[in-house]
Amino acid sequence: METGTKSTFITNLEKQIGEFNFRACQAIEQGEMEQAYSQLQHIMTVFSTVDMSRHKLPLSLQKSRAHLLTNTGVVAARLKRFPQSRQAFGQARLLFENLGDTEQVAMQSGNLGSVCRDTGDFEQAIKCYEHAATLLNESSGDEILLADQWSNLAFSYAQLKDHTRATDFFERALAVYRRAGNTDKAQLAESNIANLKSQLS
Repeated sequence: METGTKSTFITNLEKQIGEFNFRACQAIEQGEMEQAYSQLQHIMTVFSTVDMSRHKLPLSLQKSRAHLLTNTGVVAARLKRFPQSRQAFGQARLLFENLGDTEQVAMQSGNLGSVCRDTGDFEQAIKCYEHAATLLNESSGDEILLADQWSNLAFSYAQLKDHTRATDFFERALAVYRRAGNTDKAQLAESNIANLKSQLS
């Protein structure tokens, strides 16, 4: 009987979360970030009301919660609510650590780095991006994700006027983008390298 009760509870929870998430995705597509943020906050409230001592969330919902926190962080950053964005990304990273998803832990570190970058804390941004790059280098076969972190490092070093390191990281990223045939990112890296070299000469 208890198992059936839990199953019904989880089914209703999944339905409720799905409805809020659908509205949030619609709002994001329409550029209505305030509405999207509100819907995502509703979802997090639903999760916070679950009595974990009685209801163990299935793996699918644990993953959903972590990804929804990531989306909350992204939307909060677009709204320039950086403390809330940092909190959401930090919570997502912890959940992904508990789930053993190293690639997503790396992505959240990168997201935290971008919050630091957007608030002008480039030294802390570099620490976050380095952590993300290390994890991706050790665990992920996705070279583009790693190259993106190198580009983030390059940008942050450029902001600190360390043009030599910035150029080095952009060149590393460029080699990957070219090999992968990612023309847009390759062209952007080439442009950034040219700008940096013009400042060094």
